[in-house]
Amino acid sequence: MCLVSVAVGSSVWGYTFLLERLSHFQIQYWVGSLILLGLIAIGRRKHLFLIGLVCVSILSANLLTWYLPTNHQSTSFLKVFSCNVWNHNQNYPALLELVRKEDPDIAMFYEVTTPGQQQLDTLNDILPFAVGRHSQAVIYTKLDLNGTMVLSNNPKYYNTTIIENLRQGDRAFTVIATHPSSPQSKEQFLARNEQLDNLAEYLSGSAAPLIMGGDFNISMWSPFYHKFVEKSRLDNARQGFGVIPTWSPMKIRALPEFLQPWLSVPIDYIFIRSGKFELRTIAMKSGSYIGSDHLPVIAEIGVVK
Repeated sequence: MCLVSVAVGSSVWGYTFLLERLSHFQIQYWVGSLILLGLIAIGRRKHLFLIGLVCVSILSANLLTWYLPTNHQSTSFLKVFSCNVWNHNQNYPALLELVRKEDPDIAMFYEVTTPGQQQLDTLNDILPFAVGRHSQAVIYTKLDLNGTMVLSNNPKYYNTTIIENLRQGDRAFTVIATHPSSPQSKEQFLARNEQLDNLAEYLSGSAAPLIMGGDFNISMWSPFYHKFVEKSRLDNARQGFGVIPTWSPMKIRALPEFLQPWLSVPIDYIFIRSGKFELRTIAMKSGSYIGSDHLPVIAEIGVVK
C-alpha cells in the first residue's frame, strides 16, 4: 500500500520539489510491488496476497497504458533522431555510427561540447543543414533551410532551437529541440518548470504541425508533464510503443544491459502535433548505448493522407 500511495500521490499531487521527484520511478515501484507480492505468495497469506494483487494492478496501469496501440495507418513522412550526448561523452564514434545506421531526416543533439560539435559536423554528407550550432540544442537535417525562420539562444526558451516553416515536399511544419534544466536543486526545478511554461505558451499560440524532441528532465508521470502536454496539445510519440526508459546514472550503465531498463526512467521525448495535416507515429524505439547517460530515441513519423 505504501508503494501505491507514493506512486499515485506523487503523480497526482507532486507539485513540490521533493514530492515531484518521487513521481518518476513508476517502473521501480512496479518491480518492487512484484517482489513483495512474490514474498507474500511464498508465505501463503491469502488476504495479504489479494491486497498485493490490487496494488500491483494499480501500478501496472501506469505502465501498460503506454503499450495500448493507436491508429498507425499513415504514410511515412520522415525519421527523427534525438539524443542527449552528455557533455562528458568520450565515445562520439559510437554515436556517429548509430546516426549513420539510422539515417534520420532530422537529428537533434543536446549537451554538445565544442569537440563534440566538430565530430557531429562530419555528418554533413548525410545531414547537410544545421542550426543551433555551439548551443545546448543542435538540429541537423536533410531538409533545406531556405524560407525557414530560426529561433536559437533566446533566453525565454532556454536551451532551445526552433525552426519554423521547415518543408518536406509541399508540407510545412515546425521543429523544436529543447533541453530544460535538470531539477537537481529547487532553483533548477523552478527553472525547468518555467521553461516548460514558456514553451507551452509558444506552442499554444501556434497552429502549425509540429515535431519536437528533447531531454525534458521530466517523466510522463509528473503533474508538470501533464500540464505541459495538455496546454501544448502534444502527442507523445512513444504512445503504443511502450515506456522506453532512457536515462540512468553512469554507474547503472556499467551494469549488465538486461538490468538497465528496470533501473532507468523515461525523460527523453519526441512529440508530434497535427495541424494542416495529420501526423502519426509509425514506430518509436530507443537506440543503443553511445557513451552517454541517456539513450537516444528514434521515431518514424507518418502523415495521414
